[in-house]
Amino acid sequence: MTNQTDARQADRRRRLLRLIVLGVAGLVTVMAAVLVVAAYRNDAAIEANRVAANAQVISQDWARTTVRFTGPDGRVFISQDGVLYPGGLVEGQRLLVEYDGTNPNLVRVAGRTADLTLLPAGSTVVITWLVAAPLLWWLRPKRSGGTGSVDAAAGTSSEDSEDKVGDNSGDNAGDSADDNAGDNAGDNAGDNADEKVDDKAEEKTAGKPGETADRKADGDPHPADATRNSTFVTED
Repeated sequence: MTNQTDARQADRRRRLLRLIVLGVAGLVTVMAAVLVVAAYRNDAAIEANRVAANAQVISQDWARTTVRFTGPDGRVFISQDGVLYPGGLVEGQRLLVEYDGTNPNLVRVAGRTADLTLLPAGSTVVITWLVAAPLLWWLRPKRSGGTGSVDAAAGTSSEDSEDKVGDNSGDNAGDSADDNAGDNAGDNAGDNADEKVDDKAEEKTAGKPGETADRKADGDPHPADATRNSTFVTED
């Protein structure tokens, strides 16, 4: 039972870790897909109200690249949300940008589109699943081992049960044989005793007529005849 409990707990931990890996990989995949979809939506909004302007990069870091540009009406705008597709830009660089005339914060580098997001997003998804797949395989539930253990335990229990049944059957058979032997011995002893009593009774019963017949055959006079003979001789 202890081994089965440990195996079940190990399978539960593996399933939990497997769910975590699946969740992280799925989240990265969804985020990449959302990034691509959002990029195409931004491009659609810029194309609907596109305005071109000269700009200068005023700050650049890993999070975002900020540019400053002047609109057709002479107003100066700074992209608070950064510029789209800023790959290769450096601080102080001058470039042409395109922005949404109704929303100057939505700016992209001129000539660049959402197609540029496909490669980094796709690479991220592929790398994520290349890492997640081996982990998922390694964390797969050990069903064969657990089933084998359960089957082995069940087989052992069955064998023990069969042995117990066999032992009980053997004991019952031995007891029955002993009881039958005892009963037979008692019956035989009783029958022998009854036969001896009957033989003695028959001998006694048969002995009396036999003795009388032997006496008659030997010519022994009957007591009454002897008395009569003696009486006759006396009168002469």
